[in-house]
Amino acid sequence: MRARQIWFEPRARGLASAYSSKELDTADHSNRFQLVLSPDGAEGSLVVQQEVRLSYGSFDRRSVLNFSPSSPDRSLYIFMIEGEATAVGRVLRKGDVLGLLRAGDVAVEAAAGAELLIFELPASEIS
Repeated sequence: MRARQIWFEPRARGLASAYSSKELDTADHSNRFQLVLSPDGAEGSLVVQQEVRLSYGSFDRRSVLNFSPSSPDRSLYIFMIEGEATAVGRVLRKGDVLGLLRAGDVAVEAAAGAELLIFELPASEIS
């Protein structure tokens, strides 16, 4: 079992600090993306006081998936935890990141053994 700790600044001053954790069911993120964090708790995700949506995927076989942000003016930040994947013609390996400004739909080709996070952010958060 592995844990990830991710911190976000709250969207406004004066909001109470909060801590959340969630144990993920393998079936929910195996060979697909699972929404694990959002401002509104969509799809059973944890709630964060920030305009960010975080999805996680782990792949035990080669998979090609289309990732669609909640709106076309959102930006994506892809972080490779393990393995290899390709997005917009860029090969990503363990520890690599890729920022996409106003990304729209993005095809992600993940190799067997790939594990990645996709942060969906307001366009202004990536420069």
